[in-house]
Amino acid sequence: DLPLLDPVFAVLGPQAANYRLTGQLKPRTGSRSTNSCPRNVYLCKDGKYVGLSASIQKRAERLFRSIGRADLIDNPRYKVNAERVKHAEELDAIIGAFVAQRTQAENVTFFEKAEVTIGPIYDVSQIVADPHVIERELVADYPDADMGQFPMHHVVPRLDATPGTIRTPAPRRGEHNRE
Repeated sequence: DLPLLDPVFAVLGPQAANYRLTGQLKPRTGSRSTNSCPRNVYLCKDGKYVGLSASIQKRAERLFRSIGRADLIDNPRYKVNAERVKHAEELDAIIGAFVAQRTQAENVTFFEKAEVTIGPIYDVSQIVADPHVIERELVADYPDADMGQFPMHHVVPRLDATPGTIRTPAPRRGEHNRE
């Protein structure tokens, strides 16, 4: 049993349990966390995005120092997580302005060197070019009468004893009408 709904639903974390217990809905915040800060998605100079998380105290302080804003460490509005969450929009503006001055690759390199948790948020062009995706053969080419080769996602799940395959292409319009 490998439905798609179950793992996607699990991404919601404790929201369903919290709702059933309290009747309260979690407010929409985009990609920002409502429990820790800073933790969000930021737009880079090249139009790509990064996900950055510095939600534990030492990481937040490391982030502030790395962007040249050590003054934020002792600022009462950002000194502890509870206050950072209350002032998340202000903090996001500060971090977002810094990130916006660099490309995605530059941001990843910069923050990794500073030991701040960051990762690129890929678009599909980056996904299909990623070495791990290529090695896993997540996109496979299948024979096609019209195009020669047709790219499709690989068979999921991959089973050792009984590996799945795409045995035939999709039928052409009307191909199996008589059958």
